[in-house]
Amino acid sequence: MSIDKLSVSINPGEKEQLVAIFTPQSEDDKVIWKSDNTEVAVVSENGLVTAKKSGTAVITAVSSKDPSVYASCDVIVITPVTAVEIDKSKLEIKAGYTDKLIAKVLPETASYKGITWTSSDESVVRVSQSGEVTAVNIGTAVITASSIYNPSIKAVCSVKVIPVPVEGISLDKQTVTLYPDDYVLINAEVLPSNASDKRVAWKSENTNIATVTAEGLVKAVNIGETKIVATSLYDSSKTAVCVIKVVERPVTKVTFKNLPESILVGQSKALEVTVTPANATNKTLVWTSSNKNVATVSENGIVTGVGVGTVTITAAWKNDPSVKAVCTLKIEPVKVTAIKLKQTNISLGIGNEVKLAVEVIPENATNKDIVWSTSDRNIVTVSSDGVVKAVSMGRATITATSKESSSIKATCTVTVTGIEVSQVRINNKPSTLAVGSTHKFSVTINPANATDKTVEWKSSDTSIATVSSAGVVTAKKAGTVTITVNSKSKPSCKDSCTIKIVEAVTPSPTPTEIVDEPIVFPGGGGGGAPIVSIDGTPTPSPTATATPSPTAGKTPSVTPNPTPTQTVIDSDSLDFFTDIKGHWAAEFFADLLKKKIVSGYPDRTLRPNAQITRAEATVMVMKAAGFEISDSIELTCSDKDTVPAWAKAYIATAMHKGVIKGYEDGSFRPSNRLTRQETVVLVLRAFGIEEAQDNTLTFADADKIPAWSKGYVKKAVELGIIKGYNDNTFGPQREITRAEVATIISKCMKLKGK
Repeated sequence: MSIDKLSVSINPGEKEQLVAIFTPQSEDDKVIWKSDNTEVAVVSENGLVTAKKSGTAVITAVSSKDPSVYASCDVIVITPVTAVEIDKSKLEIKAGYTDKLIAKVLPETASYKGITWTSSDESVVRVSQSGEVTAVNIGTAVITASSIYNPSIKAVCSVKVIPVPVEGISLDKQTVTLYPDDYVLINAEVLPSNASDKRVAWKSENTNIATVTAEGLVKAVNIGETKIVATSLYDSSKTAVCVIKVVERPVTKVTFKNLPESILVGQSKALEVTVTPANATNKTLVWTSSNKNVATVSENGIVTGVGVGTVTITAAWKNDPSVKAVCTLKIEPVKVTAIKLKQTNISLGIGNEVKLAVEVIPENATNKDIVWSTSDRNIVTVSSDGVVKAVSMGRATITATSKESSSIKATCTVTVTGIEVSQVRINNKPSTLAVGSTHKFSVTINPANATDKTVEWKSSDTSIATVSSAGVVTAKKAGTVTITVNSKSKPSCKDSCTIKIVEAVTPSPTPTEIVDEPIVFPGGGGGGAPIVSIDGTPTPSPTATATPSPTAGKTPSVTPNPTPTQTVIDSDSLDFFTDIKGHWAAEFFADLLKKKIVSGYPDRTLRPNAQITRAEATVMVMKAAGFEISDSIELTCSDKDTVPAWAKAYIATAMHKGVIKGYEDGSFRPSNRLTRQETVVLVLRAFGIEEAQDNTLTFADADKIPAWSKGYVKKAVELGIIKGYNDNTFGPQREITRAEVATIISKCMKLKGK
């Protein structure tokens, strides 16, 4: 069974015929009609529905043969709108202002209370659908509120828009000093800013001294003083005055000519200026620089570049500094063209260190900063000032890269050979030798178990005395000479002997044979020192094992990470550390110190401004997120052999859990410095924070944030975990610091209740 209508809406007192339809049709079928709410609607035995009062009722048709066969129709009895009222029948409003009209639909029980607002003249008055009236222009209009249910039911309000009167006039200049034939434009502001009539009339009180146009353009005519008056045409009582003083002509203009496009740091150039008029009495100029750290300027206008940047140079007339010429100069750096290392191949013993000498070309390059890096921190480390330290036996490459350009670099191959020489000492130092005589030096090498005990001999003047590779000195002629011996594996370990060569009184017979004397290496206990020949074979030293690195990074000023052999300081007191007080991230470091997420360094520093590698950051994040680290998970990246032992389990677990991923070539690159976008993705994944579905960002460099990180960056910004920079950039590729990582981790831990 079905009913020809599923639902009907009728007014009280109205009727609606419903028809029941049987499928299949049968003449024997009869219908029993009933209403579930007879106060709202009743139904006759023939299906005629009569509306009683507003409300809803369900009309049901039931088969007389089978009560399980039935159909129903929803009946809605509505209360019609009878009237619309507006709280104001008249409204007077100033042009540019707004007011609010409130409409009321009657009766209050009306089913449909929607209102449509209209204006009879929108050039005079506009009205929003919320009843807000905006006065556009002076005039009258009618605002109508009509019932959406029945547009013929409406109410009106007559609106009159009146002008906004002038309250005053303000001039942008109160006093102006001019020279004959000079012009000045005076701008008048009529108050209030929304006054309806903003017209003003201009007048000079003495046209022999100065005249003024209808637009407020004043021309100086003769020496003297007068007033220029601006009067409102709407209200002549509203005026404003500017005093014009016409004086003798001094310097009126200073201009630069033939300006250089740029000046290099350290370079000086004289700027040329033209002073107008040429017959000005005093042409003395005062030269100033907006930033003496960028460029200085002499009293004669000679500019010298000091630092990279943009500087404003001003040449002002001495009698009136407002008469000036201003130019902006770009001080360019002297670009680095090449880097050279004095040592390109060195050999060190375990635990020893050497500072690499670097030459930046050209010598006057502005940015001589060098970024030092090592190909394997487990073999050698390098400090921010190029001090290389041997950690374990092997070979690694130290790279010196120009901070100005990463494509400019130089390398040094370092071979760690074991125990390094710490001292070379000449045991028998003669003060004088006779011409024609010889002397065999004996040398002590410390420590006694140094791996490479080879030494090199050198004479400061071979015309006075020579020295053989065995340390035999031969006196050639009278004079003073210095004989130097140094460790071949560590040239900085050396000793010298200054000898005076004198003429022999009685020639001594020349030895027919040189007797090899031993080089002495001090032994370890209290016994005698062992004797080892100069060409003896050194005993190989054991390979040292690197210890794990703390979760530290590298500073933007190219301070390197602490080496894996450094000892970390496990203190949870912020006061213990010397470089964190007053730092913006101090509270976040304090949080992570207490939770044992981050440690300090032996020099009692936290190095908040240091940068951080992918390996170090992964260890910190996995600790903070509370992951269970498993040694049984296999590390599958192609460069797993370069992953430090202390980080392998953390990285393997992180990759297995999908917290961090490798690169497209299958590598992990543990020593790469972490960027801001990589950090956000790593930390949010670790803490189970989903990326934002809408990844629209308003940063100026949003187009440089790749799609794979945009959603995470958007979510991090929304949660207040990370912010952009003052110039409205995010800097996705900027290398992140320990302070930033500590802040992000601490905020995520608090967000997750850790």
